[in-house]
Amino acid sequence: MLNRDRVIESFHQLGFAPRVGEFEDRILIQKSVLLLQLKGLRTGYPYRLYIRGPYCEELNREVFAHRAEFESPVSRGTLDEKEQAIVAAFGETFDLRPNQVEVAGTYAFFVSCAGLDHIEASRRTRKLKSFIPAAQQAVAIARAKRFLYPPTDEETREMKEEFALWERASLAFTGRDHE
Repeated sequence: MLNRDRVIESFHQLGFAPRVGEFEDRILIQKSVLLLQLKGLRTGYPYRLYIRGPYCEELNREVFAHRAEFESPVSRGTLDEKEQAIVAAFGETFDLRPNQVEVAGTYAFFVSCAGLDHIEASRRTRKLKSFIPAAQQAVAIARAKRFLYPPTDEETREMKEEFALWERASLAFTGRDHE
């Protein structure tokens, strides 16, 4: 079931009042909703790969049919605590810059919807988004990973152990291991 109210409430919570007539704002709408859905926001919009990455025709139709609601989002109280936390995490992770969210959404689509591994998803994203500078792509992909695929407690513990070994080796090499 499609849920436009959750999308509009999310935009309200983010302070995002898209200008539906602006192409870049429609990119933000499309890719933001996908990223939020992949994290657990229940909106039900089906995505497919299109010219500029993941795209949902049904969402596009609703955005234009309910333009005033999207352009002046007001609180509808339709998000539960978990969904509010998802939207808050999205807002903390992304700057709502079209290029950033476009790359992040495309990368996430390749991993989560197309089932590609992270390396192949990065490669395809970089190829599809070759008009976006590589440094911006790298930041956007890193943010998508942080938002959608945070390390487990076990992975975090393993990384800390590995980094501690590297740090001790570095200090020993520089002769500062006594500090």
